[in-house]
Amino acid sequence: MRIAIAIIFFFVIIAIGVGLVATVLSKTSKNQAPKDNQKTQTGASVAILQVSRDGGKTFSPLELPGSISLKNFGATALVQDPDNGEVWWMGTTTSGILQSSDNGRAWQSVPGYAAGGLVTLVRVPNSDALFVATVRDKRGRIMYSQDRGATFKEAYSTPAENVSVTALAVDQINTDIIYATTSDGLLLRSQDKGQSWEPGRRFPGYITRIVIPKISPQEMYIVVSKNGVYHSSKRGEAWDDLVNIPTRKGGDLRSFTGGTDIFEFSHAPNNAGEFLLATTGGILHSQNFGVSYTRLNSIILPSAVPVLSVSYDPRHPNVIFATAGNGLYRTDDDGLSWSIFRFETPLRIFGMALDRRDGQTMFLALGK
Repeated sequence: MRIAIAIIFFFVIIAIGVGLVATVLSKTSKNQAPKDNQKTQTGASVAILQVSRDGGKTFSPLELPGSISLKNFGATALVQDPDNGEVWWMGTTTSGILQSSDNGRAWQSVPGYAAGGLVTLVRVPNSDALFVATVRDKRGRIMYSQDRGATFKEAYSTPAENVSVTALAVDQINTDIIYATTSDGLLLRSQDKGQSWEPGRRFPGYITRIVIPKISPQEMYIVVSKNGVYHSSKRGEAWDDLVNIPTRKGGDLRSFTGGTDIFEFSHAPNNAGEFLLATTGGILHSQNFGVSYTRLNSIILPSAVPVLSVSYDPRHPNVIFATAGNGLYRTDDDGLSWSIFRFETPLRIFGMALDRRDGQTMFLALGK
């Protein structure tokens, strides 16, 4: 059932937007590695994967191969290929990696990786390389494929048990450089396509996301659960300790109840310093690299339900999507009015990914 709701606010909301080439669909926040083949979402595993071909107006269930067991099935990553927008890669908790070559209409298993326990994955542009973060024998591991998933070899293993690799990213200036983070707050960097790794800064908590804006590839953001967003303008060589400043103009994340409970980061396509956060405290907006934040006006009450996902339309930055509970919220005018597509299910929408080419294809993950 689609319920349309329009609420007009009597002030102007600043335009927001950022592109999601990939979105991590899990919402893990524990500071330890999941067990092998253990689901990595909070709560139960994914029950429904939905797809829209008309920008979120209508949805249908995503069709997976009949050989895939849906028992305890979970999607932990959904990545649009950087070289071919028709190709998508899906990481799962129980069925390895799935790939679609027709914009998500048909899926098949990637033969070189059949194990479960996958945390996230990233494709290296202009190559056949694929990096995967997984858990095996109680250790977080990075697996590397040079042939688009036909074969894999191990590139990194955490020195300690019960520490996972939580995020991966490719440098946008030099794609030989790969970044990774761990659940105990360590930033890692490889300058030789994953052959060797050097430790960088250690952050105070569980790192959930590395973001490198394509519009300004020297910038980098690190999202730390229960702590905040860190920014570097020097490709991770030096960091702005903005989260440690107790008071700032406009208020920091701690001034919003639930503001540091960050579930998603969505970066503006036309402004390296602008981004949205999906949090327990609502949709938070920064236009100055995280120096200060405001709450985006919406019909989602922060005290009622957390915002688990947020994204922009890649071609229309004034169009914003957000999810809370079982509802997909959309604004076409920077938050002046909103519409809701609500699923008739007790499940919540905890993950969202948009086709970077036009935003018409949208994937949603629903779970308990």
